[in-house]
Amino acid sequence: MQSQGFTVLGDYGLAALMRRSPAPLLLREIADLLRLTRPGVTGRIDRLAAQGIVERQPNDADKRSVFIVLTTTGERLVDSAFDQLMAA
Repeated sequence: MQSQGFTVLGDYGLAALMRRSPAPLLLREIADLLRLTRPGVTGRIDRLAAQGIVERQPNDADKRSVFIVLTTTGERLVDSAFDQLMAA
């Protein structure tokens, strides 16, 4: 997994969840789906954002929250990591 850009298995799980989602997700939605605390998810989002795997986008309906979006780079990394897992 590390060779695919994911240093923590949970980061891959978060990115894979986003890859399967038909729409951008709010941080609280990600936390609920993964059954993690919001601060725990924030740390993962920070790490993935620093790697260019996800980005934060404004939520025009609620200025207090942001959408978390998988970048094109993130999509490629998730797809590559999935292919590697299936080949193993």
